[in-house]
Amino acid sequence: MTKQKSNKAVIKKLYIDKGLGDSEIATRLNISRGTVSYHKKKDKEAGIDWDEIRASKKYNNLTSSENFEKDQQQFLTTLFNAFEKEKENIEKIEDPAERLTKLNAFANNYYKLKRPSVNDCKGVADKASRLALETIIDFSEQHNKNDVIDFLSDYFEDIVAQTVEKVKKHK
Repeated sequence: MTKQKSNKAVIKKLYIDKGLGDSEIATRLNISRGTVSYHKKKDKEAGIDWDEIRASKKYNNLTSSENFEKDQQQFLTTLFNAFEKEKENIEKIEDPAERLTKLNAFANNYYKLKRPSVNDCKGVADKASRLALETIIDFSEQHNKNDVIDFLSDYFEDIVAQTVEKVKKHK
């Protein structure tokens, strides 16, 4: 393997898996920042977007409730961007009822997302079980129940996962 290809693999791994920035990678590998950018650009031209891969890995490592919140943020960003694009067209509508209908469509989408959905029990169950366990841990700390705290800390993620599964089955 050539030095350039082996460098590219290391650069890619540091960028995607370790989350390092271009400058930090360049410093660690004693190469120019341009070399890092070059490899990213070449892969992007070939259809391999390092930023997308890194974001996807971060997303997949999040808990269900964090994923739900990320999805919610992404949806809101998309909704607001669409609204900004449509804003001029909405302002041109002279009929107040028609303008209101258009604005209402954006508002309805926003409130549908903000309201917990029956179909999205997984995100709600995940968040609720995490909050309940955190409350129990806080309560245990107040009463010096370290054995309870240790147990819940050790099995926190397993308890959340099993709770979400049970909620999904009872939906």
